[in-house]
Formats: sequence, C-alpha cells, structure tokens
Amino acid sequence: ADPVRKQRRNPWIFAGIVISFIIAIFVTEVKGIQNLFGTASVPAEFWLIPLPLALGILFMDEIRKLLVRTFPQGILAKIAW
Repeated sequence: ADPVRKQRRNPWIFAGIVISFIIAIFVTEVKGIQNLFGTASVPAEFWLIPLPLALGILFMDEIRKLLVRTFPQGILAKIAW
C-alpha cells in the first residue's frame, strides 16, 4: 500500500488510524469505560512518546522496501518474504 500513488493506495489505512486513535482516547478518557477496562487518563505528553519510534519503524520499512525493489535478487529480498 502506497499512500501517495493512486494505483497502489489503500483508502482504509487512514480510516483505520483514525478509528484506532478514537478507540484509544475512548478507553482512556471516558469514566465508565475506564472502570470497565481498569484504565486511567493518560497525560498528553505521554501520547507523544511513541511517535518517534513509530516514525523510525516506518522509515526503516520504507528503506527495506526500496532495497528489495532495487535488488530483487539480493539477500534482503530473499529473506524479506
């Protein structure tokens, strides 16, 4: 899935991200749901901690895909699938 080029775009990716974020907010911020799941409110600064890790994973995966496409017979392509 490529979020930029139309022929490979997956329109459900962004919807899934938004829905996941809404569920996370719902479970951690709504009092009745907090009691049900045993959760507590999360301070805003802790919501931002995973972002660099997520971006790092995304960057590394894009580099892996570039290398597999550039060298389809290489060792990375053989172990990637």
